[in-house]
Amino acid sequence: MTTTDRSAVLSVFENETQVQQAMDDLQRIGISSDRIRYYVRKSGTAITDLLERLGLPEQEASFYNEEFEADHPVVMVNAGERQQEVYDLLYRNGGYDMKTRDAHIRDYGSIATSGTKGEQRLKLREELLRVQKQPIETVSGAGGRVRQTKQATYQLVPFPQAQREIAVALRLTEHKHSIHVLTEVDVTPPRQVIQEQKARGIEPLSFTAFIAACLGKAVDEDKVVQAHRKGRNQLVLFDDVDVFLPVEHEVEGQKIPLEYVVRAANRKTAREIHQEIRAFQNLPTAEVTEMPPWLARMLARWPGVSMKLTEWVLSRSPLLWKRMAGTCGITALGMFGKEMGWGLPTASIYTLFLILGGITAKPGIVDGQIAIREYLHLTVDFDHDIIDGAHAARFVTRLKELIESGFGLLDQVGMAEQTRT
Repeated sequence: MTTTDRSAVLSVFENETQVQQAMDDLQRIGISSDRIRYYVRKSGTAITDLLERLGLPEQEASFYNEEFEADHPVVMVNAGERQQEVYDLLYRNGGYDMKTRDAHIRDYGSIATSGTKGEQRLKLREELLRVQKQPIETVSGAGGRVRQTKQATYQLVPFPQAQREIAVALRLTEHKHSIHVLTEVDVTPPRQVIQEQKARGIEPLSFTAFIAACLGKAVDEDKVVQAHRKGRNQLVLFDDVDVFLPVEHEVEGQKIPLEYVVRAANRKTAREIHQEIRAFQNLPTAEVTEMPPWLARMLARWPGVSMKLTEWVLSRSPLLWKRMAGTCGITALGMFGKEMGWGLPTASIYTLFLILGGITAKPGIVDGQIAIREYLHLTVDFDHDIIDGAHAARFVTRLKELIESGFGLLDQVGMAEQTRT
């Protein structure tokens, strides 16, 4: 990287992915976006004027111009008095200048080969390396830009907004201390009831809706497990159990998980929750509630500041937290594949969160007899700052009792048949 008397730091990168990571890291250390300039040849931007304004020596200016013409992005940062810090950060993210180009080649320009005489390390000459990394062809399509090089072919695609929102929200959990309870639940009885519903011509109940009803009942009996911390010395205990669920919704021909909150699940049957989820899935795309665009842009541009502000506001406004995210949550990994094991979250924004893994059939003991049973791999995540281990164990035991007994299902079968007739 090059530093100038005007406190500007220049750096060259191999690709735009490295540039984006470097820009994100710059913003995390407090370098605002208006102090970062990003130049790429395919956008039609020229850097001749920039190099002249900076007054670089002819040899150095020629270096940057050649790199730019070779489709290597050039980044300029107005670093102020933080030149060395910015310089080091750009280098760590793959940036280089005329002085550090050789070191960059040493780091990234070797290959390993194996043969009968053992493994050998072959150093590539600088000329060969630079030819291999020059792009041959760039093709634009609906799925993104595909760039082909002699060394590799890769594709640049947009980072989904839903996943960006999840990544931002997880920053709220960096300080959290969690308890993970991994257990197996015999779900043979409730699944038999659901299959019987289907055989009788009744719309089969969503298994996730059934679990949400059981969760609502268990939390209604022990509301501390969904407590929200307000400040240092207070806990807020909500009367309603509002359950967050990721629900698949078709958007532009693709099924993507969208956030949905079942309000007052403790006062609804599994069938009512099931119908509510189906109604949400059938909504037109335009009516599906997503994060407002202005908020998504703010979180993407200033993630650190936005998260600190969000955490400060939500910690002082439990009702706003409840309105935005519910009081507890469920995610179902088993809906995306069969025979999956336990899911283990890195962290959760809730005091109580369930992860439904796969369902596997294996021998179990029922009334002293060995029989093939279906077992759900269930992970229950607690905020250890609020819930201790003994309390968590008692809650999980009660939740398993409700699930294994098919809580409310037999009554709902009769109600569904009456509605059908």
